[in-house]
Amino acid sequence: MTAIEDPVQIANLVVVEDLVKEFPVRAGGLFRRATLTAVNHISLTVARGETIGLVGESGSGKSTVANIVAGLLPRTSGKVVVNGVDFSTLRARQLREERRHVQVVFQDPYTSLAPTSTVESSVMEPLQAHNVGSKVERRARVDELLIKAQLDPAYKSRFPSEMSGGQRQRVGIARALALEPQLLVLDEPVSALDVSTKAEIINLLADLKDDLGLSYLFISHDLSTLRVLADRVAVMYLGEIVEQGSSDAIYDAPKHPYTKALLGSVPVPDPVVQRNRERIVLEGDIPSPLAVPSGCSFHTRCPEAMPRCSVDKPEATVVDGTTVACHLFPPSAT
Repeated sequence: MTAIEDPVQIANLVVVEDLVKEFPVRAGGLFRRATLTAVNHISLTVARGETIGLVGESGSGKSTVANIVAGLLPRTSGKVVVNGVDFSTLRARQLREERRHVQVVFQDPYTSLAPTSTVESSVMEPLQAHNVGSKVERRARVDELLIKAQLDPAYKSRFPSEMSGGQRQRVGIARALALEPQLLVLDEPVSALDVSTKAEIINLLADLKDDLGLSYLFISHDLSTLRVLADRVAVMYLGEIVEQGSSDAIYDAPKHPYTKALLGSVPVPDPVVQRNRERIVLEGDIPSPLAVPSGCSFHTRCPEAMPRCSVDKPEATVVDGTTVACHLFPPSAT
């Protein structure tokens, strides 16, 4: 195991540096191969006790980043440092031990639980896998975890099919807390829930963060959900981070046209404001990662595209505290 001595990496719970993830795929024939770049040289940090939101359309690469940070998927290149330890240097047994500090709450609270296992079995599974406590202690721990997740311990004898979506997600949260992790990777944890249940789960996550001192990497396509929890937001498009900054800066003064378009798609409760506000409506779908446009990858859908956007890749620059990669903000603007 390699300990990290870099002060930046020690100060942050998670440091992702120049991360790349490529997948070999078939391309039009039995023997033809191509490379799909799902994550393209991204860097981000998660400070201790911080929530960073990773947003973008489906196919932007955000869930791939989540799986790499959680140690569930190997990276092609770059670094993922968690709690001062570089995951890329670990052997399988070491990675298994270190991975207990990072746990995942998945999107679908039904498929993430084994349908033939009771709630007690599902929550107890991480404790058994890491040989934590005696059988009696594990059962007592399950009760504690269910109470933390605001679920009656009487539910522990039930199966997933006997519970609502919100109850199942609480079980998933309880299971994720079993090994006392420092980071929870939340992969669209409320997108499958109805509005009232979604609010309950978001409030639960906020309470757990404060009570347990957790850090969150929150994956979402819904910017309205992230505004409640996120301290910082990183916006992804075709495997790259195009804008990154504090939650207030992203929501109140977005810089990148893609960020503006995502915010414009979020409904405003006031009908007068909704009718009169300026919106950017994107045309077409996100391009295939197998055929990423040259220059700025967003130029094929961008309403503010210039001729150079199809040729030159924009460099990331800091504007009013927000890091943005767009030719509207050249490096000289820093």
